Amino acid sequence: TLNEGSAAAQTVVFSYENNWRALTTQALVRYEDIQYDFENQLSNLTQESSDQVLAPGLGVFYQAFDQWGILAGVNRSFNPVGPGQPDTAQTEEATNFELGVRYVGGGDFGFELIGFYSDYENLNGTCTQSGGCTIDLLDTVESGGKAAVYGSEFLLSKNFRSGSWSIPVLLNT
Repeated sequence: TLNEGSAAAQTVVFSYENNWRALTTQALVRYEDIQYDFENQLSNLTQESSDQVLAPGLGVFYQAFDQWGILAGVNRSFNPVGPGQPDTAQTEEATNFELGVRYVGGGDFGFELIGFYSDYENLNGTCTQSGGCTIDLLDTVESGGKAAVYGSEFLLSKNFRSGSWSIPVLLNT
């Protein structure tokens, strides 16, 4: 291809964690300033764009019993569109909520079960060849508008040990 795109990002993150008895809270704020440059060398078209995003988050973990804990969180997320996209493409942004349980047992075994809900202000889709896009639209981003996504995540972990060897195995669905 005769297209050239680049991005430069500056990120600032502030994080604070507090532990009080069995309760751990963590607050985080992330700011990103992203500058894009794109050049289509076939048409001599150049394009400059930028994204500035503030993404706060708050997480809570309560150690209910020796090996069991309850976790909850809320955060803002984003996915920038990148260089060379049409003006109609907008940054993907959402507010995410999660609630779950965590078990950390003896013998290097653990699991998590977490439910989540994501409230998208703008959900993006990328045009791909496997999705049937023509070459002239390949890799372009289309803004889909508001969407709600929810589901659950399950993580199972086991660390197998033999002498000085350790093999961690994770199953995440």
